[in-house]
Amino acid sequence: MRVSAIALISSVLLATTAAASDHPIAGAELRVNRNARGMERLVFSSRDVLPLPAPGSPDDPVTGSPGGATIELFSRGAVARVAFVAPRDASDYGWRTYTQRYQFGHKAAPDAVSALSTISLHAKRGLRIGGKRAGLALDGHEGGVGIRITLGATRYCALFAPATVKRDQPGSFFAREASAAALADCSDASLVPPPSPTGECGDGVIDPGEQCDGAALGVCGDVGGACGEPGFSNECTCCSANGEMVTLLGCCNPSSVAISYGPAGGGQCTPLRCDAPFTCGSGAECLPSGDCCSLPANPCLFTLTGQALQPCCEGSVCERPDASGFFLTCCVAQGGSCAQDQACCSGSCSGSGTCD
Repeated sequence: MRVSAIALISSVLLATTAAASDHPIAGAELRVNRNARGMERLVFSSRDVLPLPAPGSPDDPVTGSPGGATIELFSRGAVARVAFVAPRDASDYGWRTYTQRYQFGHKAAPDAVSALSTISLHAKRGLRIGGKRAGLALDGHEGGVGIRITLGATRYCALFAPATVKRDQPGSFFAREASAAALADCSDASLVPPPSPTGECGDGVIDPGEQCDGAALGVCGDVGGACGEPGFSNECTCCSANGEMVTLLGCCNPSSVAISYGPAGGGQCTPLRCDAPFTCGSGAECLPSGDCCSLPANPCLFTLTGQALQPCCEGSVCERPDASGFFLTCCVAQGGSCAQDQACCSGSCSGSGTCD
């Protein structure tokens, strides 16, 4: 089996399924890690307002029956649901009741009592879970993960569908900003993530051989990068959309000229073509041929290296230095049509609408 079942709480599940009070919530983040030394970590958080069980009620984790809490993970990459327990009668320090909050702590985790080290349920500040076991295979094929927190007949749940996944690679799963609207209830059927990915660039899931896929940025997000578009030479690999880390990543639009300057490998990407979904950017025009050209007052040459950027659009020439002195910009030569001084190479547009 790809996943070792930490605990199968069948009796609790049977008791609560028939009359469960379900509360789908938004998931701020879900992190499940296993490092090279075998140390594991589970973190889940939500900022949603929570309808908590009343103190002394059957669903009270401190005094209720059966009390405590069960945390379950649902992954399409797993052969079975995985469950962790925070039992009612645990010590060290176990469950406690505070104003508008239930709190669980177990310093000795992971052990035979519980793999969970902390649980906090706050009526106004949301929910946070920390554990010392992963439960998931973490082989890079989770695809998405659902989580359910059960207190008697009260259940909270969130679904981190493929579009929310930022990292799904061996040893690490990370997803964030799961919408509560993605779930109608907290049933098993609702919490199993969408079908397995197609394995193609563009499916929104990081598959083997990909660094990222769409909104699932993986390692690219860690360095401030974007993800290459399907159908291009750099598809599903890290890239720079606007010049951040361009020295390391290259440009997302593969037709771009990458200019490196400034700290931390930054710079700018100047596209030479506007093939969809890419554009020429502000201050430039996309020609019917798919080529880009610079409008007056916009860069056309990087003077420090002599590297040509977007050519000037018809009616202007590449002559005028910009304020930094690093670039030449396009401008309208003497006698050419103009609407403002800035467009002219001379810096002067006459009242007749021509450059002096």
